[in-house]
Amino acid sequence: MNQTEYDMKTKSTTRSTTEFWHIQIRSRGDIFKSRTAMFAFLNIWRVYLQDFAQTHAYCLLPGRIDVLVRCDENHDQASLAERISETLKLRLDGIWDEDQISIISGSLQVFPVQRDTDLTNLVFDIHTLAKKYGVTADYRTYPFSSYKALASSHPTLLPREIIWSWFGGRTRFLAFHQVYSEWYRPVG
Repeated sequence: MNQTEYDMKTKSTTRSTTEFWHIQIRSRGDIFKSRTAMFAFLNIWRVYLQDFAQTHAYCLLPGRIDVLVRCDENHDQASLAERISETLKLRLDGIWDEDQISIISGSLQVFPVQRDTDLTNLVFDIHTLAKKYGVTADYRTYPFSSYKALASSHPTLLPREIIWSWFGGRTRFLAFHQVYSEWYRPVG
């Protein structure tokens, strides 16, 4: 693909219907009390939410969860938020305490992704959150981010080829992350 084709492919367009959503859960305290809780959350997401909200990128931090999903067009913002919240409350009950579950249901937000070019920026932003918030010095090795799964050739449920195509291929996906990650400095 030459530069003109790449530019045309990534040219900003507005969607008439939203398929992509940025799911965000934020807390002033810790949502996750351990690494085990983070792995449990990812497993619950994979088993119970992946069927209607196909995950494209994610990052779990102690006090924050960000996920980029693609849904069928039968979901609006409110119904998507309600379905995710109810599924997580049901599946986390008995695993997490009530405070953790109330953080998830009380702070879950859903944002529509309107333009195709927002997808690449959002994937990058999600991948670099751990570095941005000082959780790790190198987001590429952070275990609770989709970056490693997308950068590697190991099996994954993530639609790797689709995501790479947003960047112009795997090489450009890796280069984009390398070049622009130098701009991120820890918050605070």
